Amino acid sequence: MLPPINYRLNDFKMIAGWIDKLKLPPIIRWFIKSWLFGLETYYIDHKVRKTVDDAIAPVAPPEPLIEPPTYHSEPSEVEGLPILEYKYGFTRTRDQDEGRLQSLSDTGVERTRSPKAHKGTTSNS
Repeated sequence: MLPPINYRLNDFKMIAGWIDKLKLPPIIRWFIKSWLFGLETYYIDHKVRKTVDDAIAPVAPPEPLIEPPTYHSEPSEVEGLPILEYKYGFTRTRDQDEGRLQSLSDTGVERTRSPKAHKGTTSNS
């Protein structure tokens, strides 16, 4: 025996009842009702997403809060490998990061240094 399919919306329950009245083999009816269950899931997701989007539309900012980065490319000494540069509009500096990391070390959190991030320096740990 095939497992029963429990629908959540009355409209889909009515359609499933109509499918049960068709003169088809039980396995075919079950596959159709399974597909209908998947359709019901997508329908519910769409309705919820649309309702939430409509509810937050008056409150949501119209544009992104962060500017996209600017891109600069120039040729390098190696053929086919240009120097790429991205500039961001962030105001945070390494000094601010160092202060934050220092406050973390005051709380007992150990800090490690990455050789890639700090060229020319080595870790003393």
